[in-house]
Amino acid sequence: MKTAADPMQERSNRSSADGVSQAKAGQESRLPFPDNRDQAAVQLKMQALANQSAQAERLTQLQAKADSYGSSHLDNGAVIQALTIGYTANDLGHPIAPVPFAHEVIQHIVYQRASIPAAVKAAVDHFGDGPAAGTYKHFVGHMVIANNLINRCLNQSRTNIVADLSNILTNINVNIAGLQPLNNVVAFNTWLDEAFVAICDWPENIFRGPSDDGEPDSPTHPSADLIDRLFVAHNTLLTEHLA
Repeated sequence: MKTAADPMQERSNRSSADGVSQAKAGQESRLPFPDNRDQAAVQLKMQALANQSAQAERLTQLQAKADSYGSSHLDNGAVIQALTIGYTANDLGHPIAPVPFAHEVIQHIVYQRASIPAAVKAAVDHFGDGPAAGTYKHFVGHMVIANNLINRCLNQSRTNIVADLSNILTNINVNIAGLQPLNNVVAFNTWLDEAFVAICDWPENIFRGPSDDGEPDSPTHPSADLIDRLFVAHNTLLTEHLA
């Protein structure tokens, strides 16, 4: 039975995307070459398979490195939040001609979802338009937003990524000023992670309490104010091509 939040679902384009961005591992394949096949062509295909395998291994190593970082601890025992990390062709083992840092193209992104920040939860509670208890949930799914962000960042230069995400942050009225993302790799990945978290965990798109667990995830028996807030948030994310 549909809930009172159905009008929001009728006004929204359903979209779904699950899981984190992952590299596709190369797979073994048998090559039934005829005896008369040109040997040069065979060698090219075998080299392509070898390159695929090497790239897959490199991506696996990068993912393991990110996993290790995400589970690391500071000296005081606090857990380090997993970072969103962008990798260039050079990082992936495909050396290219040097270009200025800001113009380097990001070809792979490792994203690991962290818990909703405490400040975001406080902002959601401050709205006062929903239950004061219960699990915090995203109307437009967190990973739907994250995967759309990843897709628009891939094969873009660092400069273009910063400009694009900065525009989104401005449009959702979120400020992460203070970082200089085009200074170096650490600054860029730190800024990238903060931008992803700020957009994926945008308070306007989050509510508390029971829901239908759909996509979008509609709250059960929402107040009129909550319906209005989530509807506006959904339209904003649609405009930004994130829903």
